[in-house]
Amino acid sequence: MEVVLVPGLWLTASSWDPVLPALREAGHTPVSLTFPGVGGTAGRDGRHHHG
Repeated sequence: MEVVLVPGLWLTASSWDPVLPALREAGHTPVSLTFPGVGGTAGRDGRHHHG
């Protein structure tokens, strides 16, 4: 199952990095977001695919 992770405030997708291994071990596909204008590493759609 794909799990979408949305950071709060000014945080980027990398704020979810500590929980990604546990989600993968549980059989999920984590997708973390960075909103436009925050950070600078997101793709055009703001999605970071981890897997």
